[in-house]
Amino acid sequence: MLIRDFFPKQTDFSKFTSKEIKHVQKLLNERPRKTLDWHTPKERFKELLLRYKVESAFQKIYDMKKFAFILFLFFGLKGLGQTQLEMNEAAQAKFNQADKQLNSVYKKILSSYSSDTNFIIQLKASQRIWIQFRDAEMKMKFPEKDQSNYGSVFPLCWYAYKEELTAERTKRLKQWLTGAKEGELCNGSIKTQ
Repeated sequence: MLIRDFFPKQTDFSKFTSKEIKHVQKLLNERPRKTLDWHTPKERFKELLLRYKVESAFQKIYDMKKFAFILFLFFGLKGLGQTQLEMNEAAQAKFNQADKQLNSVYKKILSSYSSDTNFIIQLKASQRIWIQFRDAEMKMKFPEKDQSNYGSVFPLCWYAYKEELTAERTKRLKQWLTGAKEGELCNGSIKTQ
C-alpha cells in the first residue's frame, strides 16, 4: 500500500479534508515494511528521533566541554575581561614573586652555611654569574632591540620566561636547604639531612 493507492498522480488535495489526509497518513505510517525489517515507519521514526536526542545530548555535552576549554584558554590567565596591560602586569607580578622567593632562599642559604666561608664566596660568585646568564638568556630569546616587533604581548612573554628561569634557579638552590639523604654520593657542599 503506497500513497498512490489513495491519491493518484495529479490529485487535487484541496478536495480532501484534513481529517481524510491524516487518516491515510496514519494507515501508511502504521503499516510494517519489508525495507524497514518489518517495522513501521512510525516505529522507525521514533527510534531515529530517540537516537538523535541521545546523540544530540552527547553532542551538547561535548560542545559544552569544548566551549569551557576555549573559555579557559581565553580567560584562564587571571580572570574574565582582562586587558593586555592587565595580563602583562600579572606576569610581571608573578615574576616579582618568583624573584622574591629566590632571594629568600638565597638569604637562608647564606645564613645556614655562614660558617663555611669558602662556600659563601663560591655561592655569591655563582649567583652573580647566574644573573648574568639569566639576562643573556633573555636577550637570546628576545634579541630584537625594538620590543614593538614582538607586539603588545611582549611584556607577558618576557616576564613569563624570566619567571620560569628564576623558578628553576630557586628549585636548584633549595637543595642546600633541604639537604641530601644520608649515603647519597656527589653531594658536594650540600649538607646531609
